[in-house]
Amino acid sequence: MTFPRRVVPALLLALGSTVALKGQDQKPVEVRDLTKGGAAPASSEHDWNLGPTGARGWMFCDRMVTTDARQIAITEVAEGSPSFGVLAAGDVLLGAGGARFARDPRTELGRAITEAESEAGAGKLRLLRWRAGTEAEVVVELPVLGSYAATAPFDCAKSKLLLARGAAALAERMAAPGYGRGLDAIPRSLAALALLANGDDAHRPLLAREAKWAADYASDSMQTWHYGYVMIFLAEYALATGDASIAPGLARLALEAAKGQSAVGSWGHGFARPDGRLRGYGMMNAPGIPLTIALVVTKQGETLAFDFAGSSPPCRGPMNSVRATTLSAVYLAVRHIFPNTPLNAGAFEPLSIAGIEGTFLDAKYPRPVSGCAAEVSQRIAEAVFLALAQAIPSKVTAAPAGTSGNLCLGGVDPRNGQGYVMYQITGGGYGGNVDHDGLTNGCSTIGISKTAPIEVMEQKFPVLFRRFAMH
Repeated sequence: MTFPRRVVPALLLALGSTVALKGQDQKPVEVRDLTKGGAAPASSEHDWNLGPTGARGWMFCDRMVTTDARQIAITEVAEGSPSFGVLAAGDVLLGAGGARFARDPRTELGRAITEAESEAGAGKLRLLRWRAGTEAEVVVELPVLGSYAATAPFDCAKSKLLLARGAAALAERMAAPGYGRGLDAIPRSLAALALLANGDDAHRPLLAREAKWAADYASDSMQTWHYGYVMIFLAEYALATGDASIAPGLARLALEAAKGQSAVGSWGHGFARPDGRLRGYGMMNAPGIPLTIALVVTKQGETLAFDFAGSSPPCRGPMNSVRATTLSAVYLAVRHIFPNTPLNAGAFEPLSIAGIEGTFLDAKYPRPVSGCAAEVSQRIAEAVFLALAQAIPSKVTAAPAGTSGNLCLGGVDPRNGQGYVMYQITGGGYGGNVDHDGLTNGCSTIGISKTAPIEVMEQKFPVLFRRFAMH
């Protein structure tokens, strides 16, 4: 079988993927027996590198899930590699390390390779091979690299060796004429990051060349993906080398990415259209659980009604709110807008709040709510600001920092052997309004606490502030 080839840099193992289930409304994918005439589906796009063996193989795959696969079809063996003469295209691997694959072959082969590379494994990778109807155990000879330390990849001789070898291979590839031509921005950025992580000054010219490419980078599709990886490399490069020449390019990429958000603050796989709508197939998955605060504010006679119907349901994480905090956040936001109103129960009588039942704004036990006071309440207040800014823009300030900036540091004080916990709320900035500029360093929207003087913190806790400044 043949597959379109894609060159992707990898320092350690890249063992591939297989399958079993599709969406809830679709039938399970048939896991075919490759020793009985089964073959890769026509929809298969590629095979995978099988670590240091020098072979490539294919496993049943649906959405990169390999859990139900139990076989690996060998598709290619590099001449002169450890597998050359032992494996061949058309072979099927049924097991590794002296046992048949009983679980995901991707992880079981990886563990067998790790064991073979250790001193105890003596470099012998035992594989159960099927070839033309016959099963046999064969041995692929691998270099002995030792074992991973318990702290790997940190303080680990094997990890350091693999990084150095991988970096040398990447440097050789990157120095070749025509490198980068037709190469996707994501693997190119990852390759540069890997070379940067090696910390070898001999690679500085290659990295400077890649940084210039990244600083000049532009794309007209899939920008959210590409810009993200390119900016990560540029930022890490600037921090590691102090090269300020790429700063304008990094700033341009960051601003273009920020402007690429949709009208509601989400990102698509490509940047939003000029009308604020996402192109293609919608919003990218967030690195967490996106929660939405839906709010409609209406004036009904002498009552100001706040309707949160349509907000997200309670989540498993701590970003839920309780009823009391949600109501308090609304009251507080109104007080920010009308600061001269007397502070008493009567001041809140004209406010009506509804629609929070069944949402994360009125979570019930056992949903965790530890983030409600410091974070969720701020978002509720900002939703109120955003809604009322459309009706009374002269009264509402622009958005504040949006977080309490909690910092918690704990341990044992070496001065007295006692435990300590340092908890700080850093506060942040406030937007301006028609009457005045914004506030540069204020307390959080939902409180009056600010960071204590650093002199006090240094006396009370075993900490030393080298710099305390606003950016």
